[in-house]
Amino acid sequence: MFLWLAAAAFASEPDPLTAFAVGSAAYLTTAVVHEVAGHGAGCALAGGDAVGFSSTFMVCDTAGMSPGGVRLGTFAGTGANLLVGSTMTTTLLAAPPNDPWTYHYLWAASATQLFLAGSYMALGGAFGTGDFGVYASTVDASRVAGTRAALVVSGLAVVGATFPLSIVLAEPMLGDERSSRVRRKLVLGLVPYLGAGVGLMTATAALNRELGPGNGAASALVGYGLGTLYFGYVPLLIAGAPPPSSSGRPAPAMGRSAAWLVIGAASIVGAGVLGAGVGALDPDPLDNYLLQ
Repeated sequence: MFLWLAAAAFASEPDPLTAFAVGSAAYLTTAVVHEVAGHGAGCALAGGDAVGFSSTFMVCDTAGMSPGGVRLGTFAGTGANLLVGSTMTTTLLAAPPNDPWTYHYLWAASATQLFLAGSYMALGGAFGTGDFGVYASTVDASRVAGTRAALVVSGLAVVGATFPLSIVLAEPMLGDERSSRVRRKLVLGLVPYLGAGVGLMTATAALNRELGPGNGAASALVGYGLGTLYFGYVPLLIAGAPPPSSSGRPAPAMGRSAAWLVIGAASIVGAGVLGAGVGALDPDPLDNYLLQ
């Protein structure tokens, strides 16, 4: 797989550097939606005080929050990813953008958000970790088993639905020429996952001033690398030959984009700032499974 990806990186189209830039923007979007828009808003709505954010957890002062409020705060991160990811998917289906790199961004950002949301629910329900370990801890003891089972089923349903959607929605970027399709699906799928989801998010989380380099990097690797691992398999499941509906459709031009390189550079900086943390990262984090 890595040899194929290395060979594909020398192709002029799609440009791997732009694919990395788009992937960086997609993963930063996923982190901001989850931690800032999701947990931050959920914490505030539940009566807590959102005092600090990072790419792997946010800090909510839960003093005075009810158990229901804590559940709202913990679910809000995943809920925000489900909402935004579904909205992006609907946009690709109903009103796809003409610019192929903007299309690629919506495709990558929707997939990473939905895969992350599904992972959090399924793994949290199964093992009692992360957001949903906290969520289940606030539920009446007689309902814990049922709650965790529902989370597992819901999470697997989200992951199961996202796989075929991501494969179908990749088709407009691939064209109908077999060798070009192989190159395109590897660059457009694996460069964002390996370069941004694993590489960038892990490296920037190592800057976390509360967790430290080791725990910060491990937190991001588990959260983004494992949480969106399915995204890394999507290009491997895309057929080498186009489906009948795509036969005769030429691949869009996806050369180097100066605009997306600028967005990608800004996203790398943003990932570094969020990885290090903004605001107070202590005391008790609402969403840090390494410290729960």
